[in-house]
Amino acid sequence: MRLKKDTLYTPTTRSILAGITRDTVIQIAGETGLSVEEKDICPEDLTDMDELFLTGTGIELELVSEVKDYHQNNAGWSRTQALKKYYQRVTQGKVPEYRKWLTHVV
Repeated sequence: MRLKKDTLYTPTTRSILAGITRDTVIQIAGETGLSVEEKDICPEDLTDMDELFLTGTGIELELVSEVKDYHQNNAGWSRTQALKKYYQRVTQGKVPEYRKWLTHVV
């Protein structure tokens, strides 16, 4: 996923596997001030990104600092970090409106 200004760009499911982590991030992005646009992302799109991260079950949200010849300055991860922290709060049951997503095991 790529952040540019206040928009989170994510590939369409034509070009990636759909997943619960990605869907969760898309659903909660608005609560951290981001809009979401699904579109194909080309390598050229990475040169003008503000932030870049991957999502997955095992990694949740993982920051990407380098893609081939493009290096990201790690000082600018504030929106991704905020989204990651909020995601963790949601998945830990700390956000009441999302507790229905969880199944507690005792």
